[in-house]
Amino acid sequence: MTEPINISRQNVEGKCELKCIYNFEYKNTVGTAINGGSVIFVRPEERSEFPVTYNKDKYRLFQILIYYPSNILYNNRQADAELRVVHLSEKGNRMIVFIPMRVSSETNTASTFVSTVIGQVSSSAPSHGGTVNIGVFNLQDVIPNKPFYACKGANNAECVCFGLLDAIPISSTNLDTLKKVITPFAGSVFIEEPLFYNSSGPNSTTVGDGIYISCNPTGSSEETTEVVYEKDSASSLITFEDLRPYLQFIFTVFVVVIVVYLVGKMFGVVGKKTSSVDKFIE
Repeated sequence: MTEPINISRQNVEGKCELKCIYNFEYKNTVGTAINGGSVIFVRPEERSEFPVTYNKDKYRLFQILIYYPSNILYNNRQADAELRVVHLSEKGNRMIVFIPMRVSSETNTASTFVSTVIGQVSSSAPSHGGTVNIGVFNLQDVIPNKPFYACKGANNAECVCFGLLDAIPISSTNLDTLKKVITPFAGSVFIEEPLFYNSSGPNSTTVGDGIYISCNPTGSSEETTEVVYEKDSASSLITFEDLRPYLQFIFTVFVVVIVVYLVGKMFGVVGKKTSSVDKFIE
């Protein structure tokens, strides 16, 4: 059996600040929670929008999974539970976000979402195969705007993993409730090393269509940037406004030279310098 990947700074091979760009603008959506026996599935309604962009590819929300303990390791150990957000691209490719959950007395928007899902499944779909409408939800404030790790999954899926420091807080009561409605998650997920680290986090960088950026191994000073220029592009034309600063500088220098010359002429300085130079040449 393949060992689960360990999300840790010690396993990072290089940085990925620009190629691993993760931007999202999730919208309100209605969802249904399904008790899968060892996992809670949250299925959103079908939408035509693609609110997520990862390295220039557009994705839509496909499903959300909640289970315990985590399927991957964080700093060499499993988290108390895990949230997995699966996206599908326009081409049918997958992009998966992994967020650990830890028992804590703290709360935030993400923990409220998780608590709501667990609570509704517990009360209305406590058995394997049960379903319940969870109403309107939005992942915009559930996904952390924090640094993340980037790697590849099965079938070349893009994977984004957040570290244990940015885990979703879950109360011990909610975790106990989760353990009553589902069994420990025994499924497997294939994520390949190496890990790359994006210290900027989601929604922090935008790259145009003409730029491709690749990740570099540790030790490289900068990420590689290849810019593709389009012919006859309006942005490549030099306008008068582009030249204005240079023209102003040349005009200023010309005026200064004329003024110095006239002042020198007035006091006879220019004439003296000219005669001494002529004498030296002779």
